[in-house]
Amino acid sequence: MAPDSNQLSIHEADQPHSWPDLVGKLILDFTRVLEAELRLMRASIEPALTSVLNRWLWQLVIASIALLGCILLVGAIILFLHLWLAWWASFAITGAATVLLALCAMLIH
Repeated sequence: MAPDSNQLSIHEADQPHSWPDLVGKLILDFTRVLEAELRLMRASIEPALTSVLNRWLWQLVIASIALLGCILLVGAIILFLHLWLAWWASFAITGAATVLLALCAMLIH
């Protein structure tokens, strides 16, 4: 029995036309999947990145305020020591204490 020509045309319609068509469809599907994954990744990273940047900004502001407070405290210590000592001695003692405090903090950390 010879196959019916009608059956051959149905099977040919189910089959891809050529290898270049297959490769083209494969690349197109791959790029679509890659674009979708990138969109998902961007959607999941953006809120986390925003919260990290906000936290970093607040830490920078708080560190700046703390640094200003430390500078004012050093000035107050110098003025307090000047009641009994000369200016140069007040600055020397305060500077040495600050350096020792920084060295201790580095050793602890």
